[in-house]
Amino acid sequence: MLSKEKHYLKTGMSMNHSNTMRFNMYANTAEKLVHEAQAKERQALTNECPFFINIGLSKDVQSLVVTKAHFIHNHEINRNLLRHYASQRKLDKGTKYQAIDFLKAGANKKKVRQKLASETGKIVTMRDIHNLNQLSKTEDPSRNDLQRVVDILRDEFGCSVSVRHDKKDNFLGLFFQDESMKENFDRFPEILFLDATFKVNEVRIPAYIFLVEDSLGQSEVVGVALLINETKENLTWLINKFADENPTKKIRVVMADKDVNERNRIAEILGVPILICLFHALKAFKRELSTLSLTKTVKEDAKTLFEKMCYAWSQEEFEKFEKQFEALESPDLVAYYKTNWKPISKEWVRCFKAESGDFLNSTNNRLESFNSKLKTVVNIHCSLEEFVRGFFTVLSALRTERDVNVVKEFQKTKFSIAKDPNIVAIRDHLTSYSADFVCNELAAFPKTSERKSTIDSCDCPFYNSMRLPCRHILKSRSSKGCTPIFDPDLCEFRWSRAYLHQSQRLFLESHLKRTQTIEISSSTSRPMAVMNQVERFRSANGVCQNLSKLASEAGGSAFVERMRLLQKLEDLWRDGKEARLIFPPDRVESEVHPRNETSTGPNPPDRVESEVHPRNKTSTGLHPPDRVESEVHPRNETSTGPNPPDRVESEVHPRNKTSTGPNPPDRVESEVHPRNETSTGLHPPDRVESEVHPRNETSTGANPPDCVESEVHPRNETSTGPNPPDCVESEVHPRNETSTGPNPPDRVESEVHPRNKTSTGLHPPDCVESEVHPRIISKDY
Repeated sequence: MLSKEKHYLKTGMSMNHSNTMRFNMYANTAEKLVHEAQAKERQALTNECPFFINIGLSKDVQSLVVTKAHFIHNHEINRNLLRHYASQRKLDKGTKYQAIDFLKAGANKKKVRQKLASETGKIVTMRDIHNLNQLSKTEDPSRNDLQRVVDILRDEFGCSVSVRHDKKDNFLGLFFQDESMKENFDRFPEILFLDATFKVNEVRIPAYIFLVEDSLGQSEVVGVALLINETKENLTWLINKFADENPTKKIRVVMADKDVNERNRIAEILGVPILICLFHALKAFKRELSTLSLTKTVKEDAKTLFEKMCYAWSQEEFEKFEKQFEALESPDLVAYYKTNWKPISKEWVRCFKAESGDFLNSTNNRLESFNSKLKTVVNIHCSLEEFVRGFFTVLSALRTERDVNVVKEFQKTKFSIAKDPNIVAIRDHLTSYSADFVCNELAAFPKTSERKSTIDSCDCPFYNSMRLPCRHILKSRSSKGCTPIFDPDLCEFRWSRAYLHQSQRLFLESHLKRTQTIEISSSTSRPMAVMNQVERFRSANGVCQNLSKLASEAGGSAFVERMRLLQKLEDLWRDGKEARLIFPPDRVESEVHPRNETSTGPNPPDRVESEVHPRNKTSTGLHPPDRVESEVHPRNETSTGPNPPDRVESEVHPRNKTSTGPNPPDRVESEVHPRNETSTGLHPPDRVESEVHPRNETSTGANPPDCVESEVHPRNETSTGPNPPDCVESEVHPRNETSTGPNPPDRVESEVHPRNKTSTGLHPPDCVESEVHPRIISKDY
């Protein structure tokens, strides 16, 4: 019966009018039945359970006693069911206020519920969280308090605030600016963007944003207002207040939407051209088309032609599309166009808008971009205080990003392989944003046709819009032989790097004074934390990038040498080996040619740099003062040791891997023939030269009295030379193909590690022992 009555309620208008009384009867009956059904379906939290316990005082009034009890329940007894009762789920006040603080900060409600449930161990539902959120709004008596909002703006953010009231002291509007907003408008006032954004607070007051464009093409907010409604009086107050707080005489043009009331107030007060955002223009035109009786074909043609007129780059192109539009078969449409759009064509047609200097801005997308970022922080549920704080949160983040871009502008330069002096001059004079435009015009002018332009002016949309040299001016200067083609005087000063430097807040004295002083205090050092692989990679990557930069700066053989050094280190690490470079103090840099696997030992002061030829695997030893550079022939795997002055050349026959004979005083430079793997060391006076025949792998020089015999380890293909008195025995480790030369008195023993193909040279007195690690290409400094 109930379903039938509901059917009559839904289809009652289609019943016979003679059954009106019957319809009313059915309607009354259906309402009564629905009410009874809803009453039966209601749920009660109490089931009138008969369980009870009565407690009273004892006769001596000293204790409590159970007087009466009934322990029978009419429902299931379960601990989990008990936890879901409202009395068990109730939160204490401290937990409630903590949750309210989280919700005010914009925390996710589901995460707040999870946190409360885990900390209290109670059952917390999403309805509880929604109730707490609503409670935070109703319990705060100062929420949306206008005086509190004004105090926050003045005290916390340093803004100048103006409030509008009516005669009954009702709030109508609010306008505020901080010092940075005023400075930005004073330095970049040419074009002003203005638009309103909605759904940013719970009292449904729209926010009006004033915005400008700087030398890097970045957007800067220069004013904010809250207006109850867009009446003529409120808009007049807003524009007048902005004009009173800022020097508006430098404004060239204002970009706004299609709202007639707003455009009229701006034109009356500021006296500058008003440009209509193309997005709002197309939106308004399409909205009006829906009110006209047009066929589908005419409507689509009208939309297409109107859009082409909006984006026309020349007057001739605009007039062509306008004639096609007026030829459409719809007198109402043509009349609407001639009444509402044709008289203000200079406000929405692109070629006409460029004449006013719009910096190639055809829409209010800059403002729309800021509004979208703002609404990620504030929403329709925010109070006025939350809106103000959220607004400055977004503004602070955007200002930081723009300051970073300014720093990059002066710390980094755009790399260009081109050697064109005009491009260099453009990059040096203009900011990167404006320089890109001029460089594109410079690249396009060779293919550009002639136009009515001079060497310093043009009537094209680009020049009128940007006030930068266009391709037509550059073409005229090139054809008339102007040198250079680019002239900085052709550019408006606002686009120069110099103007950017003197106008940005980072370089202003007022901003520097507001910057807090950073105090650096010493603290006890803590052990370095263990880095993971990603952190180690980042740390090593920075050093490798610097090495790549330093390696690329060298040319010719130096670059090849550096690359081989890096490749050798890479091979060592790939094989699981370690390497170190040890640089003893007070050394002169030695030169190591490509494919030299060992660096020279330490050089005392005033010594001559030793040279190792290609394919020499060992560098020369030490040179005493005023000694002549030793020479090692190609394919000689060991460089000569130190040579005293005026020595006699010793000869080593081919295929002799070691030279030994003593060299008396007044010797000349020693010579090592090809394929000789070891050069001679120093020999003390009065020694007899030894002769080594071909294929003799070891020669022995004369041993003076009291000399200690040198030791040759296994697999050493060369024996040591004679040792003068009081010399310390030199040691050659296994797999060392060359033995050490004689050591003069008081010299420290040199050590050669395994797999080192060359032993160290002689060490003069008091020299520090040099150490060469396996297979490392190093270089002494």
